Amino acid sequence: EMCIRDRYGDKSMRQHALVSLLALIIYCTYTIPKVSGFSGYNLSWVGNNSTATTWTQIGMDGFYVDPSGRAYGNTYWDECGPFGCREVGIYYQGQIIGKGEGTHGWNRGGGIAITADNKYIYQGMVQSGGNPEWGKGYPPPGTTWYCVRRFFNGVPNYSGASFEGGLGYDGSMLIVNVNGSQVSGLAIYNNELYVSDPSSNTIKIYDTQNNLAYVGMWSVANPGPIAFDKDGNLWVIRSSSTVHKYSRNGSPLGPIISGALKPTALVVDNSNNILVADADPTYNQVKIFSNTATPTQIGTFGVQGGIYSGESGKFRDLHFNAITGVGIDAKDNLSLIHISEPTRQAEISYA
Repeated sequence: EMCIRDRYGDKSMRQHALVSLLALIIYCTYTIPKVSGFSGYNLSWVGNNSTATTWTQIGMDGFYVDPSGRAYGNTYWDECGPFGCREVGIYYQGQIIGKGEGTHGWNRGGGIAITADNKYIYQGMVQSGGNPEWGKGYPPPGTTWYCVRRFFNGVPNYSGASFEGGLGYDGSMLIVNVNGSQVSGLAIYNNELYVSDPSSNTIKIYDTQNNLAYVGMWSVANPGPIAFDKDGNLWVIRSSSTVHKYSRNGSPLGPIISGALKPTALVVDNSNNILVADADPTYNQVKIFSNTATPTQIGTFGVQGGIYSGESGKFRDLHFNAITGVGIDAKDNLSLIHISEPTRQAEISYA
């Protein structure tokens, strides 16, 4: 499920949901440090057998929200429908506004990380070898490339954006590792793209203004999702158990968040607090931590236990399951993704 929550100046709340057979988009509010008293929700429903503008992707394993509130989803596989495949989907204010082109077929799949700037979208993805006749822009049979693919961010479209040295049919792929594992985190700071590569236990850095030229890397054990705070420091989920703070050159800065049993995603709000999704069934919440020398939990978002609380297994407001993504825009609207297994519904939330 995908839930998007909007905060209004009078702190009133409303919820609007665009629901498809495979993905659910919900709008509601989020307030730090806690949320209560939700009321006044309205729901509308559409199906995935509708139109090209309402065909939603099957799930979201990677998620990012830009300052304007535009949301980007990435999934490893999307079952194609009459309007094509949508491993990469772009959403804004309850509307589906686009999809990354050429994300499916020819031994290509999506991934579990995504980010964007004003000009481009960056998708973690996989490209396996196949027919040698595909040419030099593809791996040979038996070889798999784990890559970052660059797309135009709506201008002129959402097609692959080529760069010098780029691979694939449109020259838009950057190899991060070979026969390793998926890119697990992406974030941009000062025109540099930071990439989590767990196969080499490194954070790799590329220049977004210079054909994604390699800048450098530094070591970190089992890096996963990443996010920059307002001070330009990088927070990294490691080993699915703790969240660590680093300088941009890789120096550990000391603070460690260990108050989430299963951290799966993180984002920094406009007050520089660290929001961490805890997908452990005991919680199924977003936990909010102070960005201090000793991070302290200062709030939560969602009912503790999620769909396992109360009437177990029933989806209700604020009852989440297996959160896979969180994002915040410039107005502190919170968005989150949670998955309904095994049907893999996806829900976006703005708060």
